[in-house]
Amino acid sequence: IVMSIDDLGSLTSDSFNVSLKPSMTIAGARLAGLTVSTDLKDTAEVSPMKLQGKAGNEYFLGLKNFYVITRYNHSRLYAMAVFQLSQQLAQSGGLNGQVD
Repeated sequence: IVMSIDDLGSLTSDSFNVSLKPSMTIAGARLAGLTVSTDLKDTAEVSPMKLQGKAGNEYFLGLKNFYVITRYNHSRLYAMAVFQLSQQLAQSGGLNGQVD
């Protein structure tokens, strides 16, 4: 859904948060000098994002599924919260079939 950007390369701040919809490919991101660790194909479409974290700006590439989440609520913060919650549930074993 989303991956961290290890190095911003030559992209400037105005290159981030341009559109919720993926606007470049992994290959295009790498050509711009971004360093990302991924096994995705170079043709995978991504959207460069900048979000405010506890220690300052954090930079990510949002994938198509991240964009799909924003169709429900048009907010990067909402979509990131959904992603982070899913990661926490996956790490903790989810609900284990228990529902109150």
